[in-house]
Amino acid sequence: MDGITKGINVTKKVVIYSLIVLLVIPFFVTSSIFVIVVLSNPLRRSPEHIRETMLELTPIGIDMDEAIAVLEEARIKGEWRSLRINRQVGVDISNLGFSREDRLAQIERLGLDSNMAGEQSISVLFDRYRSGIAWTSVHAYWAFCENNELMEIFIRKHGSVASESHWESVRS
Repeated sequence: MDGITKGINVTKKVVIYSLIVLLVIPFFVTSSIFVIVVLSNPLRRSPEHIRETMLELTPIGIDMDEAIAVLEEARIKGEWRSLRINRQVGVDISNLGFSREDRLAQIERLGLDSNMAGEQSISVLFDRYRSGIAWTSVHAYWAFCENNELMEIFIRKHGSVASESHWESVRS
């Protein structure tokens, strides 16, 4: 009987270890795939990280025409989808998805007397990515002061449940 009991205990241990391995390995594989997907798409990074990357490309104080040239060159290389230049209006930060407190902090930090940052602006639709059924579009807004110098870059991520055909029309 003693040998049979030991055999059953060994079998139980093998089954338990097998179950652990079968549960743990898929978890690590799934986690690794998730990390690779997130890290391989720079649009999935935080708005702060995207802003810092854009500031390296177009630093505060850069002239609007220089910034346009840099951004247009990057658009031609296919780094993002659209580039829009608005020489009459700055950036309305009340439409960027900031909480009331964050919006007021931005207004104070930039020394603004309204929700409008700058006199002129450039906006870029970088692209969009899918998370489950929702799509997230990533936009950037460059605000230029009256001297045509860059004063700030704002990043906005906006989610929607729009279809792929909608996004294809946006790309065009």
